[in-house]
Amino acid sequence: MLDGWGWMAGGFWLWLLLSLLVVLAVVALIVALVRATTKGAPPPPSAPGGEHPREILDARYARGEIDRDAYLQARRDLGDPAD
Repeated sequence: MLDGWGWMAGGFWLWLLLSLLVVLAVVALIVALVRATTKGAPPPPSAPGGEHPREILDARYARGEIDRDAYLQARRDLGDPAD
């Protein structure tokens, strides 16, 4: 079968392989572009122990390390509405 076709019998498989490589390259390019454009916002800054800055501030106020005015100012600086 396909004895009279010469190298063309194997050419089909070469064509199929190259077509698959092109499709895979296009898919990889699309995935790379989507990942590059949809990077999320970085997580909020945290201390080495994993605490959120507001938790640290609350703990310092509870221990008496800072007074009420400093506490409220720090909350405003963090973007929290002061009570």
